[in-house]
Amino acid sequence: MYRVAVSGINAVDNPGPGVGIAKGLKGGSLEVSIYGLAYDAMEPGIYMKWLFEKSFIMPYPSAGEEPFIERLLYIKSNYGLDAVIPALDAELPLFIKGSSLLESYGVKTFLPTEEQFKLRGKDHLPEIAERIEVKVPEARIVTSYEELSFPVIIIRYLLQNL
Repeated sequence: MYRVAVSGINAVDNPGPGVGIAKGLKGGSLEVSIYGLAYDAMEPGIYMKWLFEKSFIMPYPSAGEEPFIERLLYIKSNYGLDAVIPALDAELPLFIKGSSLLESYGVKTFLPTEEQFKLRGKDHLPEIAERIEVKVPEARIVTSYEELSFPVIIIRYLLQNL
């Protein structure tokens, strides 16, 4: 039996993808025990006992890599953990940075490299589109209201400290 942790288990109006991932794992041929990783005690996935064997509250990604990875290693040492499937963009940089340490403890992941993760950013869309010969509207990144000129279509982009 494989023990797999899945994040993003918020199943409200703006659902996280973790519940769907867990359903897919349960519906497959692999015998799995699924742990839910949540950031709040009110995330509905925590209460889906038919889907998640156990659920754990994780420190928010903004707390940094150390407490985040320590929590996963706590789960590994106390309950067993063979793999983690992160499902939220905000936590991916922590998983990417901590992947070697997790691997050294026997916790498998399947993650992009840091460079691949950065390329998925909307600020790289024109560059990627040109490379694969796909047309996209002209884009300009602005970081303050003063840089805007109207009329304008704004795509919300949150800067992350990676």
